[in-house]
Amino acid sequence: MKARRAVCREFESPSGLHFSDIMKYMNKDEWAEIWANSLLMKLSEPIYRLISWKNYKKLLSPMILSQSSHILELGCGPGKNSLKICKKYGCKATLVDNCKVILDKARKIFNKNNIKANFIFKDVFALKDRKKYDLVFSDGLAEHFSGFDREKILALHASLTKRNGHILILVPYSSKAYYISRKFKWFKKFKEVPFSLEELLNSCKKNNLKPVKILKPFFGAWIGVLAQRL
Repeated sequence: MKARRAVCREFESPSGLHFSDIMKYMNKDEWAEIWANSLLMKLSEPIYRLISWKNYKKLLSPMILSQSSHILELGCGPGKNSLKICKKYGCKATLVDNCKVILDKARKIFNKNNIKANFIFKDVFALKDRKKYDLVFSDGLAEHFSGFDREKILALHASLTKRNGHILILVPYSSKAYYISRKFKWFKKFKEVPFSLEELLNSCKKNNLKPVKILKPFFGAWIGVLAQRL
């Protein structure tokens, strides 16, 4: 317990909140460096995506997705989860990321699979597209924001979602499993603050979202929430 509290202090503010304005989220140059030069990222990312897809199928099971559905992925990375959703359900996809290196990779992956998508090279907060989507989701994005931006990123998901549409968020979960994983040197490269279930549920309530399904994958180190916009 002492070890966990010591690690928690690295990420929590003196007031006990799960975020602090002192912690600045990672910028696009830091992400470009990690995606381009990290051997461990290149080796672990495909394994993560394989396991992650099983969780996506569970989280998306209450939804009805089809060829007429439009999905939006914020902070898409290589876009492999969007690709799998498009392959399974035939959806139309829009992917957003502010890291050109990884967005170009996502575009190549979609082209290789002969699937069309819309790619937007932009900070998610700079999106001017007011189009509403059936599903807005992110995987490993929200935890990299702090302070007011942390609230804004969750509100952004909701604002881009159609009424009766859904948002899906996968983020690190404030748990023993998470804090153990943070002891590995490589994971310390990522500036992030995990979410508690309470924070996610409060955010859903604040943004007029009804939680539909909750999942805690990766031995409880992550949490996924599917919520419907009312």
